Amino acid sequence: IKPSETDLAIELIEEGVAIVDWPQPRAEMTLVFGLARQERLSFYDACYLDLAQREGAGLASRDKALLDAAMRLGLDVHDLR
Repeated sequence: IKPSETDLAIELIEEGVAIVDWPQPRAEMTLVFGLARQERLSFYDACYLDLAQREGAGLASRDKALLDAAMRLGLDVHDLR
């Protein structure tokens, strides 16, 4: 995910073209895009990772990259492969 793509996504949300259910969309989108870049994940996978972190929950998946990222962040991991 490139920074220019991050900016475009945030602009679309601020213009009402895309809808998210976050209290502070700009801050939360920036955080999740940063997590996606840091862990080399899709935005979609980074959303799951962020949610598990915020909720203090474990993460179950068949996706190796997502499971590896969750382990690096110290989350409980359930490998469904």
